[in-house]
Amino acid sequence: MLTPVELRVIEDQSPEDYILETIEDEDFDLLVMGSEGGHSAFRRIFLVTISTKLLNEALCDVIIVR
Repeated sequence: MLTPVELRVIEDQSPEDYILETIEDEDFDLLVMGSEGGHSAFRRIFLVTISTKLLNEALCDVIIVR
């Protein structure tokens, strides 16, 4: 059985905020996302990446694939 795929274009919100809002509004059980993993040491220490923010703030289980 195939699961339908939906494409959404987000223009007025950051990706992480939109994903967090969607998880809550649509009652997700699991978030699976990819991560490049090629961030500089500066970015890893001082800035929060999208995957890090989602991992820490999502109200569901999160799997990050590198």
